[in-house]
Amino acid sequence: MRAIKKLNNNFALCLDSSGVEMIAYGKGVGFGQFPRKLDLEGLDGTFYNVDPQLVSMIAEMPDELFRISQEIIRYAQELTGKPIPNNFAFSLTDHIQFAIERQRKNIHVKMPFAYEIEHLYEKEFEIGAFALRRLKEELKIFLPKEEATGIALHFINNYQQYSAETATTEFEDLLQQVLLMIEDHQGLTLDRASYDCYRFSMHLRYFMKRAGEGALYTGDGEDELYTHMKDDYPDIYETMTAVQAYLEDTLHIQCSSEEQLYLMIHINRLCAKEDCHRQ
Repeated sequence: MRAIKKLNNNFALCLDSSGVEMIAYGKGVGFGQFPRKLDLEGLDGTFYNVDPQLVSMIAEMPDELFRISQEIIRYAQELTGKPIPNNFAFSLTDHIQFAIERQRKNIHVKMPFAYEIEHLYEKEFEIGAFALRRLKEELKIFLPKEEATGIALHFINNYQQYSAETATTEFEDLLQQVLLMIEDHQGLTLDRASYDCYRFSMHLRYFMKRAGEGALYTGDGEDELYTHMKDDYPDIYETMTAVQAYLEDTLHIQCSSEEQLYLMIHINRLCAKEDCHRQ
């Protein structure tokens, strides 16, 4: 195996003996000169077919969270017997890292259908509960019970294959139109190849999937967080309302305040990155 690029201290981009690109994971593999030969012995894992957009997030990914994510995935496989794709450890780590960010900023997001998830998807909810226990035991990070629902949904969405319609040009057209609207309202240029755009596109995919199944979140009223976002980020709120109107008109749906809140959170996260180019 030949290591060709450092991703962080414990990850390196490599080529195997057949010249196929993969990622090697192990303590200290990012140290030393590149390119160089790398022995398989001593590695903690190798990952093939990792989405290039996921690779870009590895540099900022805490190793301890990645290790716990792998542990959670092993637990999930034993509990459910369901297959989990190779790159899921990276997206799960990112999901957990975002939950920790919210907790540190004292942002508490309600999880619609928490009761239904806990009782209709008992195994997936147990995976989320297990994740919270391990974060508490290993890192002394105390996430609220609602985050167990969020992690459960992350696994549920992985298990469910998107319909053919969601993966077609229809979605790509909708995504590009939404991104253009965000750029226009925020006066910036987004990097379409960035992981942040990829993550935002995944949110829209989940949104379209719920819309197609008639399962959009139905929370009523402007709760404290909604009001906080609306008052403290008026430009994000204005952008969200434009995107909301477009989605409602295009998909023939009605967005509740819960859906509006999630749109605001994701738009704000997308636009807050330093690599966004302001016009």
